[in-house]
Amino acid sequence: MDVLVFTEARARLGAVLEAVVTDHNPVVVARRKGVGRWFWSHSPIGVSWKRSPGRLLSTPRNTSRLTFAVDQLDTGGDAPGSS
Repeated sequence: MDVLVFTEARARLGAVLEAVVTDHNPVVVARRKGVGRWFWSHSPIGVSWKRSPGRLLSTPRNTSRLTFAVDQLDTGGDAPGSS
């Protein structure tokens, strides 16, 4: 996983997103003020989160929310909180 500051991510946004999709390597965008964001290629989500669940599936509520979000993305809908 790579970590970039907001300014660098903004300056290289196209290249950053292409690398995320090509390498399937998540990128965290850190911000000095406010909440950071991360980019994760949609294609491996359905596979990788089921293979190495860790904290993503640590509680029934997390499992339900993540499954719902992935299903929404797979059917072309928006994940909760993405608007």
